[in-house]
Amino acid sequence: MRFEELSKEHQDFLMYCLSDYIKSKIRRGSMDGIIFPSYDEYKDFFNEFDEDYEIVDGLPESEAANPFSVKFRVVLEVDK
Repeated sequence: MRFEELSKEHQDFLMYCLSDYIKSKIRRGSMDGIIFPSYDEYKDFFNEFDEDYEIVDGLPESEAANPFSVKFRVVLEVDK
C-alpha cells in the first residue's frame, strides 16, 4: 500500500521518524527558523523513498534498503 493509503496513525509515525531524523541532523549545527515539510511533501518523499508498505507488528514497514537521505535547502529572507 502507498503512504497515503496508510492510516493517519501510521502516516504520523513515519512523519515523526523523519522529523526526528531531520532534527538530529540540525542539532549538530545551529539553525533557526526551520520549516518542516508539508503533508504533501512528506507524502511525495515516502512514496518515492519506500513505495509500498505493509503493517508488521502494528508498524508500517517497506522493502526499501536505502537509509534516509535528507538534503537541506536554505532560504534567505529579509525582515523589514
